[in-house]
Amino acid sequence: MTQPTTRATLKDYAKRKLGHPVVELNIDDDQMEDCIDDALEFFQEYHFDGTYPTFLKHQITASTLKITSNVTFTAGEEITGGTTGVKATVHEYHSANTTIRYKNPTVKSGGDGNTYYANTTTTFGNGETVTGGTSGASATTASSSANSLGDFDNEYITISENIIGIKGVIPFHDTTASTTNMFSVNYQYALNDLYRMGTGAQMGNYVFTQQNLSMINNLFNTIPRFRFNRHKDRLYLDIR
Repeated sequence: MTQPTTRATLKDYAKRKLGHPVVELNIDDDQMEDCIDDALEFFQEYHFDGTYPTFLKHQITASTLKITSNVTFTAGEEITGGTTGVKATVHEYHSANTTIRYKNPTVKSGGDGNTYYANTTTTFGNGETVTGGTSGASATTASSSANSLGDFDNEYITISENIIGIKGVIPFHDTTASTTNMFSVNYQYALNDLYRMGTGAQMGNYVFTQQNLSMINNLFNTIPRFRFNRHKDRLYLDIR
């Protein structure tokens, strides 16, 4: 028998195992779809061939704010929403000065009512005026879907639902082990000493040097701490 390769052929196979067409089956197609989803999830969870390790890459996104006119704010200046009172720091422009990448939104809340606190619940509104604290420039946000929070301000990364676990996060920098930075220890060692190994020098010094560099790297460039919540499909990086 040919192995089922699609959901349609799998459903036909399941019907035949239940006696169809000799036996009349009172099963709705949605019920079969649910059973197949449950079976695949069970297979993925418990069978040794249900998953495989892989590397995933993800670019950290910034929060964005769409504006209706070509207004230039200064990178690093603070912008304030006239209606919501939200303040944030301009990071850079994107998409021909009509979309601003920003970070660290804050708003007055609690306390004496005069202090700004980090807040991602209250965001810039649609159609409100935004004013730059340094440049004095002002712009109006888009009438719909003006604000979008990114990974940096959310403090988590959204992970695909088919990922069932995360074992580690690769560090963002590795200064002592870098071989492309000409000012790194490893680069200078390869530049000045590595060539002598082909002229009778022993490998012991190289091995011990690499072990020492690895120890220094582990002390100063630790592996990022993280938390993964599978039910929410969120990866939290505790690296701030």
